[in-house]
Amino acid sequence: MRPFPDLPEGFDPASVTSGAFGHVDNSPFSAQMIAGMDRLSEAQAVVELRRWSIDSLSLHAGQRALEVGCGPGAMSLALAEAVGPTGSVNGIDNSGLMVEEARQRSADYAQVQFDTGDAQELRFGDGEFDACYSERVFQHLDAPELALKEMLRVLRPGGRVVVVDTDWETVTIDHPDAATTRKILNFVTDDFSPNGWIGRRLPGLFRDNGLRDVSVMARSLLVSEWDPATEPAAIGPPFFVVLPQAQERGVVTKHEADRWYAELEKLAREDRFFASLTMFGVCATKSP
Repeated sequence: MRPFPDLPEGFDPASVTSGAFGHVDNSPFSAQMIAGMDRLSEAQAVVELRRWSIDSLSLHAGQRALEVGCGPGAMSLALAEAVGPTGSVNGIDNSGLMVEEARQRSADYAQVQFDTGDAQELRFGDGEFDACYSERVFQHLDAPELALKEMLRVLRPGGRVVVVDTDWETVTIDHPDAATTRKILNFVTDDFSPNGWIGRRLPGLFRDNGLRDVSVMARSLLVSEWDPATEPAAIGPPFFVVLPQAQERGVVTKHEADRWYAELEKLAREDRFFASLTMFGVCATKSP
């Protein structure tokens, strides 16, 4: 298996998990993470989920909105457009690098403020916001249920909340070796990802917290182009991290991993690569 170019000397694949987005500032791949998020923002599935989210939040001019896990700030700026110059948007992220990037990109938005913060311990008062939003964050958290409770605490009664996240067991990869593919994808869902099933669990989590008017949206991300030489991840976590960990756990042998990845590269070179995953958006209203 050819390693991804420019890996830091002494890099240990075991040091990276799906929770790497919880430690962006300490990652040697922070620039790639930001670039990857930018690419994903342009994917049709994400565009449609975000459009649905904005509509579902029913924002009006002058309202206050919060984004938990804002990353480089794209969705916070979309929320700012919805509340207008008389409203306000707070975006928080546990990464100082992400926050700094978001601040640079939001120079023309006086109503937007970005700060570092903990999704599971928000530094806001009860009922401060008219709407709360989080996207592809819960999958990385130790306690996603606590993050939702915090979002609901700072949301006013009657306010709207949307959480969007991935269900990692919905990943598909077209590959001639179905058995090895299943083993690798099951490893990503069950062992590599802290909350591999969070997408399907969101509706129940919302109902468990007494939310009403729960609605669900699903969109599938389709990937038919991948350049292994320049992109660390075809879909989901990068293979140069996942495969060594799967070997270490005894999920696959080195021979199986190398053969599987070589075939995947061959499919990409022949313009026959195809993969998909499904993301879910869940919206609800906080009871008065």
